[in-house]
Formats: sequence, C-alpha cells, structure tokens
Amino acid sequence: MRSGDTTAADRRLLLREPPDILITTPESLYLMLTSAARSTLAGVETIIVDEIHAVAATKRGAHLAVSLERLDALLPKPAQRIGLSATVRPLEEVARFLGGARRSRSCRRPSRRPSSCGSSCLWRT
Repeated sequence: MRSGDTTAADRRLLLREPPDILITTPESLYLMLTSAARSTLAGVETIIVDEIHAVAATKRGAHLAVSLERLDALLPKPAQRIGLSATVRPLEEVARFLGGARRSRSCRRPSRRPSSCGSSCLWRT
C-alpha cells in the first residue's frame, strides 16, 4: 500500500521489491510517476479504480486521469482500466472518464459486452 503516510523506509522497500498488487491513492500515484518509483510501474497491466463515482467529476478525478495517461505512456500497451461503483451516474460520462484520452472516441455506448476498444471494460447491469 502506498499513501501520503508511507514512511521513507517503506518507499525504499517498494523500489527494491515492487509488489504484485499496489493499492494507492491518486496523489501517491502522481508522486510515484514523478520519482524513482516510476520504473516499478513499468509492468502494470490492470488498473482498478474503486468508487469511481466519487472521483469522476472532481479535481481529484482530473488529477487521476492525467496520472493514468502518464502511466499508459510508460507501458508497452495501455493498462486495462476497470471502474467499480454501485451508484455510477451518468454511465456514459464515467465510461469516457475511465477510458481516457485515446479510448474515449471508440467507447461511446457501454453495453453488456466489453467496450469495442478492448482496453476499458464497462458493464451495464
């Protein structure tokens, strides 16, 4: 886990031994992308944004969106993005937010199938 309260010793350990699963905040992701820890993110395949409805239309969400784009720029292929929320509204807006800059043009209408872009999955129940 990486947050603003993570000690310097734990941050150094993260550099030496990157975890298989990283739980972090948008702010800490930003800090990791601007530090030596950036290299530990090079193998990211999947991003899960929990409670996406709480950040999608906020300044914090805009900050997260920029960090996710910066993360994708590090990777050989963009990470799969999964958004979790029980109360997401409006669905299409949150899908565009989660999809990111390169994917938003092809992810116009979420359905019961994964989106046509193949990278962002958004399911309508």
